[in-house]
Amino acid sequence: MSLISQCNSSENNSVKAANLDLIRRDDQLPGLGSILKPETLQHLFEQLTNGADVTDVQLNYLRYKPHRRCVALFDARRGDSSETFVATAMQQESWGNWKRKPPVPSQETNCLAIDDSFIRIERFPFDRQLRSLSKLFDSSSQRRFLTRVLPSACEENSAPESHYELHRLAYKPSRRFVIRVATPGKAMHTVKLHSSATYSSAAERTEVLRQLLPDRVSRSHLCPRYRAITTDWVPGDNLIDLLQSQSNSLLPEIFHETGRQLSLLHSTSLKTDRCLPRISMSDISADIDSLSNDLEFLYPALAQVVKSIAARIQSRLPTDCRIALIHGDFYARQVIVNNSSVHFIDFDELSTGCPYIDIGNFVAKLHWNAVRRQVPQNAVDVAVEGFLRGCRQEQDWDEQQYQCFLAVGLMKTIPHTFRQALENWPEKFSTLLELAEKCLLESEPSGKMMHAAQYLQSDQQPGPLKVDAFQLVEEVRAALKHAATQLDPILKDKHLSNAVSLRHKPGRRQLLELCFTEGTRAQQQKQSTETGLPAGVLGKVRFKGLDRRTPELHNALNRSPLQNSRHLRIPRTLGIVPALQMWIQERIDATQVTPDQRTPLVVHSRVAQALREFHSSGVVVEREHTVDDELSVLNQRLSEFRRLNPEWEAATLKILENCSALAGTLRTAKGVLIHRDFYFDQVLYDARQISMLDLDLAAMGSPELDAGNYIAHLMEYGLRRTDAAEYCRHAALVFQDCFLEANPDTTEDRLNAWTLLGLARHIWLSTQFPDRWHTTEPLIRLLLNKQSD
Repeated sequence: MSLISQCNSSENNSVKAANLDLIRRDDQLPGLGSILKPETLQHLFEQLTNGADVTDVQLNYLRYKPHRRCVALFDARRGDSSETFVATAMQQESWGNWKRKPPVPSQETNCLAIDDSFIRIERFPFDRQLRSLSKLFDSSSQRRFLTRVLPSACEENSAPESHYELHRLAYKPSRRFVIRVATPGKAMHTVKLHSSATYSSAAERTEVLRQLLPDRVSRSHLCPRYRAITTDWVPGDNLIDLLQSQSNSLLPEIFHETGRQLSLLHSTSLKTDRCLPRISMSDISADIDSLSNDLEFLYPALAQVVKSIAARIQSRLPTDCRIALIHGDFYARQVIVNNSSVHFIDFDELSTGCPYIDIGNFVAKLHWNAVRRQVPQNAVDVAVEGFLRGCRQEQDWDEQQYQCFLAVGLMKTIPHTFRQALENWPEKFSTLLELAEKCLLESEPSGKMMHAAQYLQSDQQPGPLKVDAFQLVEEVRAALKHAATQLDPILKDKHLSNAVSLRHKPGRRQLLELCFTEGTRAQQQKQSTETGLPAGVLGKVRFKGLDRRTPELHNALNRSPLQNSRHLRIPRTLGIVPALQMWIQERIDATQVTPDQRTPLVVHSRVAQALREFHSSGVVVEREHTVDDELSVLNQRLSEFRRLNPEWEAATLKILENCSALAGTLRTAKGVLIHRDFYFDQVLYDARQISMLDLDLAAMGSPELDAGNYIAHLMEYGLRRTDAAEYCRHAALVFQDCFLEANPDTTEDRLNAWTLLGLARHIWLSTQFPDRWHTTEPLIRLLLNKQSD
């Protein structure tokens, strides 16, 4: 049974349960519940239609960013006609920003603001970001508008009774509106209205297209005033309509020709005086990171599966691939067939990049059409076979790259299950994940020797790297010479003399020590013989993709007032090595803080002072971690603990109940930058400063979380090692007293509450390590006693 099947067998995948769980977890969007229950908005739609009855409300489209915003498109029946409405749920800060904006024309009559749930309702065609949209549907301005955006409209008909036929094709609120326009002279055009954020790039791509493919694209006309781009209508049928009908015996050959024409597009010369965006592997890796985070939140039942597949995709992204002209958003609806002649449309995402981006996306979307049962699976299989045959005809083929980008494309279709409000979206979510998993199995490297970059990314290694030291050094040297590598000037002219694996978490992370020297090889060998290896730097490899956020945070902290701190030091970032999904930081020569007599008690007071300075850095990051997030993690961990240890059911439920009550006492406060995994293993000390390590979980949150976590780790270690119990008790008191003194705004009760929340997480952790198994019962007893005080 696959990993996904195992998850499916034990989870309730009903839409109602999934939606209710999502509403419960996203407390930053109080209006999300209303959007996911369209009937609750019906009376608001009626207000915007002057009390007219609205029936059969249909949710057609969702654009959801957890904790930030959810935009929904609704169609509602009004007698024999239909109305379109857009509802936007916002978080409090965004709501306040929007309310402060001055109103625009017709806003008062076409927009409702629901203050208690931070929801905005708009009646189509009102759209604040697409203001010209209302002109298109206003009889008094429509002709004047179309005369400007259609280059031939004025010539074709100047009579006042001119009539234009309009047919809506697509609408993404606040972003883009697409319509087919038939002029009085019967010429057909496609008109796209863009927001200010998207028009410039779309217009630039249109100009590039005119230069690169003058004979293969239809005429176009730009209207900056209305942010409109008009192209001649391309007659014919799109591939999906043909595939649904299955009536055309030439379908295999049509898909073959589509693949061949796509490969010819990829071979287009890139000589132009204009610049196109380039989609790099680091861009794709970052997109997968963001997508993975959203999907994990959207459907926690499959969060671990999402995380695993995302990591495996990132580990298989090619480090060296051909750069070509690519469509950028290629799928079957972008292909028009007229008398067996194939034409491509909609080049709004035209870019340069790996050609398998287009190929994988095209095939992934075909499978998506089969998953949602728009097209029979057997028809998709025939179409894919023909399409790939055409692609292979015009280019050298790399099956591993194809399978990798097919998995990327499948991952990117998963949000559509929720975005299109499918009745069984969790089931479709799971099916698409399983398809991506199968693609990754097909893309497993098959060579006898694995490149070091792949070796470091392998999630099948049971321990440290098994390649010999010479091989590892040579491969790291090669990666350092890659064009995408960025090194601090202090390392640029140095020679890598050694690379050693210090720590390895299979499938997650690898920590390397990289030793650099100066001079010739002979001088380096002499230096190594006489004095030993020089002090090294640390290379941090993350298997699921290059971590750019943490090195950027290190840079920001070292530009902040902390750079002059007397108490705290943050290691400097010294380089980024995308080929190994690694970033480099300086290694600080200092002593590890320990929870025993080896560390003087006074050091713990210095740690508290340094922590105060860290919290006062003024640096802000996007990620946030609230008390509700902490409670959610705790619920998840202890629910798993209860399932595996039913004898502790009652005690665990009592602890969860007490923790929930404690969380309710922690007032909402403006967050500061916190470490989020702060304890003695993350801290070094010397005679002058405290050094803080491992900031990859840093977020905005309550400073007491870090302090409570530090104390909780000392308490747990005292239970684990009875010979250190007395020391840990004194160390915790020293740290607590100094932290409270340095933070006059906090209270002992608040710090104790966060400490108990941190300690409760150790119940589950105690089951994960054999040397902690004996602490499970003492932890439970301690928490029950502490929480009853």
